[in-house]
Amino acid sequence: MGFKNWILNLILAGVAMIALLAVLYLSLDWYTKNGENIKLPNLKGIETEKAIEKLDDLGLRYLIVDSVYNVDLQKNTVSKQDPVAGSNVKSNRIIYLTINALEEPKSTMPELIDKSFTMARALLKARGLELGQIMYVYDSIGHNLVLEQNFAGKPVQAGQKLKKGSKIDVVIATNRILLVNKNDSTGLIMELDSLGNFIDSDRKKAMEDKLRSQGYSDRQIHEILKNQGRTTEEPDKE
Repeated sequence: MGFKNWILNLILAGVAMIALLAVLYLSLDWYTKNGENIKLPNLKGIETEKAIEKLDDLGLRYLIVDSVYNVDLQKNTVSKQDPVAGSNVKSNRIIYLTINALEEPKSTMPELIDKSFTMARALLKARGLELGQIMYVYDSIGHNLVLEQNFAGKPVQAGQKLKKGSKIDVVIATNRILLVNKNDSTGLIMELDSLGNFIDSDRKKAMEDKLRSQGYSDRQIHEILKNQGRTTEEPDKE
């Protein structure tokens, strides 16, 4: 009787050992598969929603960390990923994504009027805007100051939103007759007609009003416009 019980216990112990080994084997197999590496695909240029689906299917998480604008990529696509494509990562790893924006970035137009030409160029550059055409008009008083700021042929106000890289045309005051009389490499220059008058009558009237507001008489204003910068000396006020 004791021998039979011993045999039975031995058999039960063997079965328990086999069961334990099976459980250990299955657990080890699950553990090693759960920790195996996943090769990260290239997500750049893929639509954001589809990229997220790919990561979900691979058992990976994502986090959108930035938005940029790249003209070479479609809008709302992945611009950058971290880790990079081809990296081996573990399941449930967070993948950091940079997305190409839906809209082009805008720049705020600065105030250039009455600023020096040098300052105006610096302000445009700081805002991501470019200097377009330059027009010089004679002004014996406000030399090298910006008189007008225009975009696409129309005045543009400070604070207006424009596409980055937009070209801003400016009108600059100068007391140098050579800049007024002919074109040079700096851009579009104000011309005079055969009588020595401004072709742009509106500009002439604006200059007359400005000089008049500064106390010059009509005779003095006439002489200033007639001479058109043949002298940089201002006439004496009456």
